[in-house]
Amino acid sequence: MAEPSDTAYVNEDTMVGTTLRRGLAALAATALGAGILSGAATPAAAHPRCWVDYRLSHAGGVVTGYAWLECGELSGARDALIERRDPVTGGWATVAEVDGWGSYACAGDAPNTYRLHGIVRTFPCG
Repeated sequence: MAEPSDTAYVNEDTMVGTTLRRGLAALAATALGAGILSGAATPAAAHPRCWVDYRLSHAGGVVTGYAWLECGELSGARDALIERRDPVTGGWATVAEVDGWGSYACAGDAPNTYRLHGIVRTFPCG
């Protein structure tokens, strides 16, 4: 959609009010014609509420990570990393990549700290 010519940016305070009113009126008329302001928009045109669900768990000697975007038609697996903290240096090392779901098989039952996208948990998993 082409912008009306009177919506150009103007620095003078006296012109801003007039230019803004004309631009908003044109925008409102266009939106009304498209059904956006009248409530006639279809549900598909509405923006979905979106969020990413991250989970980190441990069971049966395996640390599992989950990363999923919930966003209508855009929903799907997301990439994330399962990282383990080095007890000596305090640094983090990647032990598994998550593409929606991923896991790391423990090599023992010593307590270690793991993280996935801000979730930090300590599990009996070497």
